[in-house]
Amino acid sequence: MKSSAKRFKLSGFLVCAVFIVAADLYGGKPYHERELSDPLWPAFPQMVSPGEGIIEAFWAPNALAQNRWEIVESEGVEQARFERFWDRVELQWTATEAGKVRMQRPYELFVGDFSEAVLRVMQPEGTRLSYGLSFEEGEVYQSSEVVLDRTPRESRPHIEHAMPIKGKQLNQAWIDVTVDEPGDYVLTLRWLMLRRPDVGLVVDHPDYERYIQRPDNPDYLPGLGLILSGEDIKALRKMVAAEPYADLLQKDLTRFGEWLGLDFDPQPPAYFTYSNSRYGRLANEAFKSNRADNGLLEGLLGQLKKDPELMERAAHKLIRLAAIPDWEEGFTVNNSFVDWHHSGFSYNFVTLFSALLLDWCWDWLTPDGRQFVAEAIRVKGLEPLERFRFQYANQGTRFHKGLLLGKLALSKGGLGAPLSHTQVLAEIDSLNKGFLPQMNEDGTFIEGVSYGAGTAISTLLTYYAAARATGVDIRDLVPERLIRSAHFNVAYTGEMLPMWAAFLAGPMKEDSFSAYYYPTPLFDHAETINLPETWFFGLHWIWMDGKAYADAYRQKEGVPDDELFQFFPDGGWIISRSDLPDRGFNLKVESGFWRQGGHTYPTKGQFELSWGEENFFLTKEPTGYGDSQQIQSRDYNLFTPSGRNQDALLKEGRGAETLLARSVNGIDFIEMDFASAWLEGVQKGIRRMVYIRPNIILIDDQFQLSQQAGGIQHWNSRYPFQKLAEGSFKSTGESAAIKVSVLSAGESYETEYRRSDRDHIDRIRNEYRQLISSLAPVYELDVQTPESLEHRIQTLITGQGDKERMPEIRQVDQGIVELKGNDGRRVFILLNGKDSAGKFGLQTDGNLALVIHREGRPESAYAFNASYLSLGDRRVEAGIDPEFLYLDIQSRE
Repeated sequence: MKSSAKRFKLSGFLVCAVFIVAADLYGGKPYHERELSDPLWPAFPQMVSPGEGIIEAFWAPNALAQNRWEIVESEGVEQARFERFWDRVELQWTATEAGKVRMQRPYELFVGDFSEAVLRVMQPEGTRLSYGLSFEEGEVYQSSEVVLDRTPRESRPHIEHAMPIKGKQLNQAWIDVTVDEPGDYVLTLRWLMLRRPDVGLVVDHPDYERYIQRPDNPDYLPGLGLILSGEDIKALRKMVAAEPYADLLQKDLTRFGEWLGLDFDPQPPAYFTYSNSRYGRLANEAFKSNRADNGLLEGLLGQLKKDPELMERAAHKLIRLAAIPDWEEGFTVNNSFVDWHHSGFSYNFVTLFSALLLDWCWDWLTPDGRQFVAEAIRVKGLEPLERFRFQYANQGTRFHKGLLLGKLALSKGGLGAPLSHTQVLAEIDSLNKGFLPQMNEDGTFIEGVSYGAGTAISTLLTYYAAARATGVDIRDLVPERLIRSAHFNVAYTGEMLPMWAAFLAGPMKEDSFSAYYYPTPLFDHAETINLPETWFFGLHWIWMDGKAYADAYRQKEGVPDDELFQFFPDGGWIISRSDLPDRGFNLKVESGFWRQGGHTYPTKGQFELSWGEENFFLTKEPTGYGDSQQIQSRDYNLFTPSGRNQDALLKEGRGAETLLARSVNGIDFIEMDFASAWLEGVQKGIRRMVYIRPNIILIDDQFQLSQQAGGIQHWNSRYPFQKLAEGSFKSTGESAAIKVSVLSAGESYETEYRRSDRDHIDRIRNEYRQLISSLAPVYELDVQTPESLEHRIQTLITGQGDKERMPEIRQVDQGIVELKGNDGRRVFILLNGKDSAGKFGLQTDGNLALVIHREGRPESAYAFNASYLSLGDRRVEAGIDPEFLYLDIQSRE
């Protein structure tokens, strides 16, 4: 990576030159003679911009920051140490009483041209932080103590502390943390830098008059046809006011109103391209110039409306993009002393935007303007982007979009190397090498669900552009796994994302979905928030084949049984939905098959529970950032021995084994062995779940431990719990209520319910390009078991909506529970299976059984871990291994 000083203009060179000369004047060795291992490193600040220089990079693994600092302990401080992580250094210590720990290091550094130093840290809860600098001239700066009250860890930001420069040469820096109470503490360190706030990133004002022209052709049609030909645009213009799309378009345009209201600044911004914060440095520093101001919106609306003002503004923004010195704005990128990058996101986005705008604004650019943009795409976009082609995880997949569109733009415009059909198809092969490993054969994602869906959707434009460029049928380019991933996403979310629906119903002519669920404005969905091009091409695919899209969105009568219960064995997901969409439980069970490196925690055996669209029980970890709701909980919705955390991260592929996933007669049966979630101490960990639609769920947890210990069954709800009776609790939401009943026979368990003082849901919603986040509490219900080698706890969860009656629960006998549903069925749950089966004429050696009665007659019977099952004159036997058995009495004839 080039030094940023080489990329910035003359002012940057002058500032850096002063540092180099001054380093020699004040006894510092030249940079090339002072290595990272030198305790006085660096010889001069390592420039990020003309006004900012790093003097300690705690985030960079090979910057060796932890080796240059000394830890000074006081009384009451033990085990103080530095721990190195991939993106930070932590000062960790244990306090046995009130005390202070100091970290300090020497410098021999000329700082005379800077006005302040900046320290970025995350301060421990309940501490007092102070910091200081001393200079050769005898001047000292010492901060007053910064007090941080105890707050949830998730809500504590990294904070930058500014310190005034008091001399010409810096000799020492120190950080003090004082605590009043015993405990374990962590100070997270990110960087120490110097800056001149009055010096910015100097960019020459581009010669707009040289590069932009008013076209003679008043149609303002695309010049390259990367995605849309001139005929496509003409057809779309006729459909802008047509129903049923006019209302949809108007809603989206309303959302776009704030973007169009941005004042245009012809000066290229100092930081722009990817992050919504300065160089990606300050998490809370908002600024006007961001990806909403990239010109794409003006370009696409200018095309649709034949609006010369919008088209001219789009052309100006394109030239402004091309003039930005570096298309990667990252704070941790633009320095010369460490190989650190923010991956290829910025290069990808700006290459993509520039390619599309070059196409749409072709007639608005002079030959010099086209060449100016083309050179920027080639040098600032494609060249650096090439090295991220196979970037880890989902990234390389996304970057192929910028690579392909950028190359096509240069090729079709005669501004770069021609791109043959063979080369275009080679780009698709390259895309698939990175993309297909992100999905399992069953369509589930290696990373989080929403994260994986975003990855899949990011490929749609790439495949579409390749199909248009080569004339190959797009259905021959798109892998089948992408379609299966859409099926999984529908099962998981309950709806088809509009962009995906438009693509599948339009170009793909895909008819394997029973319904694409309800249509919504495209802008309402997360995958379009940051990518206006997906909004545009979503509309294109809808409008160009409107009938296919409308037919796909028409909800079919009823919901097929194979969509109510779906098992995705490769990803370990079981999704079970009520046949009454708004009046029953929806269940997502996670067995935790997982490969290390992703955005989801591989929790074993727990589940998410909702009633219709209303979430109740939530998972321990989010399934990928970007979800509308994320829980920050340390507890599981399952039984945990000794209350200890699972050890899933310590060994790759420690997923639970799904022993049973089956739906019979509208009843779903699930059985998992997740003993592997603990590396030691758990010999058996079985969870059985029975879902009797629409509002009854039985959960049977059985554990066998290697030594005696207690356990806790956690339930984490969005809503408070209310105790109804011993072992019975109710959690009431906005449109439904859920009742949790502990059923285990002959056992007495301690229960506790409270608002969590450590967990919260981070509610996130995007509206008008604003990110709005608010915290909502999590409520805990804990059922604690006494110490034992064997644990078994059985829980019944029932639900009701506004107009539904909660199923009636009755304890028939020891170990037998009867439920009376609203559909005339009586469900007898035999908690101990074989011990109580005889009361119903049932014979089995299973350890959990159910008998369903309707109109006073037995209808069906089921048993877990059984080798035989008989009722009356009906009998069924298993093979050699015990398994799940069932009898359907009514189908005897």
